[in-house]
Amino acid sequence: LYAISISGKIYETGEEEVHRLINRIQWEEVTREGVNQLNVFRCFAECEGVEVKLEKEAKEVLEEGFRSKQSEGSKSFENEVCKELERWGYGGFEREVSPFEVEREIFKIDIAWKGEKVALEVDGPTHFLRGTDGKLRRDGPTKAKKRLLEALGWKVVRLSARRNEKLKKMEEEGRRKFWKKKLGKVGVHPEVK
Repeated sequence: LYAISISGKIYETGEEEVHRLINRIQWEEVTREGVNQLNVFRCFAECEGVEVKLEKEAKEVLEEGFRSKQSEGSKSFENEVCKELERWGYGGFEREVSPFEVEREIFKIDIAWKGEKVALEVDGPTHFLRGTDGKLRRDGPTKAKKRLLEALGWKVVRLSARRNEKLKKMEEEGRRKFWKKKLGKVGVHPEVK
């Protein structure tokens, strides 16, 4: 189900097949990772207009959800980015924001401007895999999160840890211009003082 959802194939698969797959799940054996993946599947299904009918046992398992802990390195990276944004006058953002109208423990937006529906995702090393050609690419869950946010009407801006390291080496004016261009494209501008 998770693979179908992140590849954008729920609607093509059809409600009947989706429900056949759901009914094959052994709910007492679902792991925390499985709960998270199934909740992501439910969100994609909603966005694609596919109704997911769940039995009581399934609802209980999925409603438990779980809150994944971020690594200290990830938090540190986010803290750096927030300080940089504030330095250049980009206020009004919130951290760890749910993109859903009804609170769900699936994932949070790292940094968000809720009014503008702009999500800034800071992607540390764990968000990447090395391809057979040796190039780093964002992993499946990271791509899926972006797709889901866009389906919910959010504009997604990304900053990788590698790009952030290059930014740190730039002079102040270069960093200011970087943020002005990156965030200006999605309607986020520095506050005028």
